[in-house]
Amino acid sequence: MCKRVIYLTSLVLLLGLVGNSSGQTGTITIEWWTDITGVDITGLLNHADYPDNPDGSDYLTTFEIVEGSIADLVDEYGARVRGYFHPPVTGEYTFWITGNDEGQLFLSPEGSSSHAEVIARCIRSAPLDDWTRYAGQQSMPITLEAGKKYYIEGILKENTG
Repeated sequence: MCKRVIYLTSLVLLLGLVGNSSGQTGTITIEWWTDITGVDITGLLNHADYPDNPDGSDYLTTFEIVEGSIADLVDEYGARVRGYFHPPVTGEYTFWITGNDEGQLFLSPEGSSSHAEVIARCIRSAPLDDWTRYAGQQSMPITLEAGKKYYIEGILKENTG
């Protein structure tokens, strides 16, 4: 079996082949909610407008909240980044996440968000490329099939900084 490693940083997917809900490979949907205080992701999850009424949305070409995006414009926000992962080969995949402040990564064994489960989490702020600061930033190896699409979603709560 082939092994593939997927690294996430502030919700970044370095091994591509991700698509949005329209099936377009190469773009990922990002939605954000502003004026959410605190560092805990529950601030986002319990917000009156989450998940159906974001303050803004856009498309990304990588599974990453990058410099020059919402990350540089405001503090105290929550974000959801989502799309579909299309494994290029059948094998075991390991996913990693890091973020500022709390983040969770979900994967569904099918193309639907309804069965997505948390596979990795960053419980507090971790610097870019710090993959081992907290237990749980790395998923267990997950066997995925080539040619199948898997729903993938990351949520992030950022306080300040």
